[in-house]
Amino acid sequence: MNIRLEPINKHNYKKCITMGSSEYMASNILSIVQAYVFDNWYPCCIYHQDTLVGFIMYAIDEYGELWMYRLYIDEVHQNKGYGTAAVKKLLTLVKDKYNCNEFFTSTSPENKRALHVYENIGFKRTGDIMDKEVILRYKYS
Repeated sequence: MNIRLEPINKHNYKKCITMGSSEYMASNILSIVQAYVFDNWYPCCIYHQDTLVGFIMYAIDEYGELWMYRLYIDEVHQNKGYGTAAVKKLLTLVKDKYNCNEFFTSTSPENKRALHVYENIGFKRTGDIMDKEVILRYKYS
C-alpha cells in the first residue's frame, strides 16, 4: 500500500484541520497547536498516493520515550487499511530516525477498533492505565 507521512506544513494544514474528528481523539487543530507549543511533538498528514486520508502525530515525552499520540483516518477513508499502514510506516520511521527499542501508544478501552489495529500490528498492553487510557507498547525485534 502506497502510504506516506508528510509533516504538517503551509501546503497541507488547511485540508488537515478540515477533516472530521473522532470521539476518542483531540481535534487535529488542537494537536497542531500542541505540537507548536510542546517540544518534540511531530504532527503529520497521512497520504495514500496523493490523497490526504488521515492524521498521525508522534512525540518524545519528558522521559525520552517515543509515543504515537494521535491517529485519525478520515471517515470516508476508514476500513481500507490506511490506519494499519500508517502505524507501520510510523514504526519504521521512528526506528530509523531514533534507533529505539520500543514505541508506545494509548487509547480508550472502549475504542475496540484501535485496540484491534494496534494489537494486530504487534503492540501489547502493558497493564498500565494513564489518563483513563490503556497503554500499549511495541517492542522492536
